Amino acid sequence: MANEAPKPPTNIFQDLSLGDSPQQSTSPRRRIAPLKKSRYTSPKAGNTSSGNILPVGTGSQTSAGSTGQVESITFFAPGPVLPRTKPEPQTTQLQAPIAFFGTTPAQTPRAKVHNHTTAPLSSLLSPSTPNRTPQSPSISSPTPNSDFVASPTPEPPALPTPYDATAEAAPPHPLFSATFQDALQQGPEIAQEAARAIQTLGTSVGDNKLVKLLAEAMALRRFRGTDTRTIAVLGDSGEGKSSLINSLLHFPGVAQTSDIGSACTSVVTEYRQKRHKDTVPITIEVEYLSASEIRDLVKELLWSYRQLFLPSVESEETSEQDYNRFMRESEQAWSALSAAFKHKRQFTQSFAQDMADGALERITDQLVQWAGEIEWPTGGGDGLWTSTAQTADECVEKTKLFMQDRFWPFTKIIRVYLDSPVLKTGVVLADLPGLQDTNLARVRATQDFLIKCDTIMIVAKISRAITDQSLKSSLFYVLSRHMPMEWEQSGTQRLNVAVVCTKSKEINVRNARAEFCGPNRPISVETMTRLDNEIEAAKSSGDRDRKKVAKKQQELLLVQARNEHVKRNLRSVYSSEMQGRSLEVFCVSNKWYEKYCPKGNTKFVEASGVPDVRRFCHTVTADAQLNEAKHFLRSRLSAMLNTLNLWADTSLENQERERLDESILIKVKGLIDEVRSTHRLAVKC
Repeated sequence: MANEAPKPPTNIFQDLSLGDSPQQSTSPRRRIAPLKKSRYTSPKAGNTSSGNILPVGTGSQTSAGSTGQVESITFFAPGPVLPRTKPEPQTTQLQAPIAFFGTTPAQTPRAKVHNHTTAPLSSLLSPSTPNRTPQSPSISSPTPNSDFVASPTPEPPALPTPYDATAEAAPPHPLFSATFQDALQQGPEIAQEAARAIQTLGTSVGDNKLVKLLAEAMALRRFRGTDTRTIAVLGDSGEGKSSLINSLLHFPGVAQTSDIGSACTSVVTEYRQKRHKDTVPITIEVEYLSASEIRDLVKELLWSYRQLFLPSVESEETSEQDYNRFMRESEQAWSALSAAFKHKRQFTQSFAQDMADGALERITDQLVQWAGEIEWPTGGGDGLWTSTAQTADECVEKTKLFMQDRFWPFTKIIRVYLDSPVLKTGVVLADLPGLQDTNLARVRATQDFLIKCDTIMIVAKISRAITDQSLKSSLFYVLSRHMPMEWEQSGTQRLNVAVVCTKSKEINVRNARAEFCGPNRPISVETMTRLDNEIEAAKSSGDRDRKKVAKKQQELLLVQARNEHVKRNLRSVYSSEMQGRSLEVFCVSNKWYEKYCPKGNTKFVEASGVPDVRRFCHTVTADAQLNEAKHFLRSRLSAMLNTLNLWADTSLENQERERLDESILIKVKGLIDEVRSTHRLAVKC
């Protein structure tokens, strides 16, 4: 019938005997986190552009452009693929599209995608705001037998196409080359075809080797990169650390921010890419101490606090260095004990300092009893609490429970699993308590976690790098405050360190003009004068939009000039401490990123600096992911096919030859030849 609904596509895995059926690559997008304010969102799944970093999944591959840059890539953890007998569409259909995270689906047609990089000046600020408000149509209704024709209702203005973070250009690295990505995309496809051929053979030949080969092929067709690298994000309260994490994740509000000057990160919080089993927008895992671990911690904290007051420590025989160490450990222990038990009236310093016989055991038992009275949120067991969230606000409400006193001293770590472009390549973003936190126990937790990290990203206001002191002393001050005492200045030799200067748009225009405009300076007098004249002409004509655009262009020029000045000088004055390596410095404006993403204003999104930081994050994991992908192609997949090839040769020679379907064996041999060609592509990378 004409109105009959189309049948869903056939599941090509329904006949396989091993493995789960994968998700269809054409699954509909889902709205994740409706927000009240203007937030950045993503275009539809099928809308991709050149120079892209695509989410993990099946995707088409375009050739390199005229400049040799990859026009589109798919990271090497591809999901299940369609049969090779059906050609892939030219437009990538993402397996797990990312719905970024804000507005409800528009009821009006979306505007066409434009390249805002080359957009005229007039389009920079108001892609979503018409110059004139359309007149309201007539509300009169025609009467019967009347010649009156009602005025047509004008179409509402088209909504702008939001900025698509998945369309960002890949960093220059062999992992993201078109050649390697093409070889990597073919690998799981070949494993899938091998699995289908093996299963068909298994219907006519009973062979335990085939069973094992089928299981291995099924596992290889679901290959997914697992190597991760942790990037620690450090910053004192008010520096913009949590806002930076929200921008990098392209998921506004998922990391709690605070504008009241108090720390809002009490527990190390990791943001990780969603796993196969995670079917909701956000999955939360919280590890906390078991009853026995709580008792051990209480005993350790109590001993560390009380040792400062022992007669042997207070004597003159204790060196100044040892006494300072005892004092530091005692203060750290008291910070944790006070957070956990200050709600008890009996808990005081004199109570904890009691040195009477048997006092230590008595105090320990009392503290352990109080800890046992803590009512942990429902949903936990055996030291692990799990939950889910549909929105960023719901996620914050659930995670901040463990940031509160009573809970955080006994909480190990919080993990948040979600879809995000920056996490697709194995990046783990870790939000840490600041090392200038007034609570020394949280400081110690941060120092302990830093040892496990691969990269440290230090977040500080851009004004700290350009005011009061020289750039060198300012940067050294930030680094020294954010490194454990044991590392001192040599820490930069063992860790990858990047500096992110936030709030780059907050600039004094008058001072910046004096600094950066003029002969032999970044901005010529002619350029600034032309914009001044543009502003005056707009004022005279009463064109507010024209004036706004010109002033914004002036601001952008000054911000970019200061950014380059800060980057250049920070790298120069700190080069000796970097042991020949270049210090990675970024200047970002989270406000610009949040404001211009929903408007699709690519020029100002790029000017925010966030895409540059995201590309840097991808390079942190690129080497590890490349090695794992090569091992998959050159070793695991090759070994499986070689074993299958050997089995096929043996079967053709033995007495079972007549019972086998020779056409299937020929197909197996063809797969071997094809994968050899694929491997040759991978070896070139």
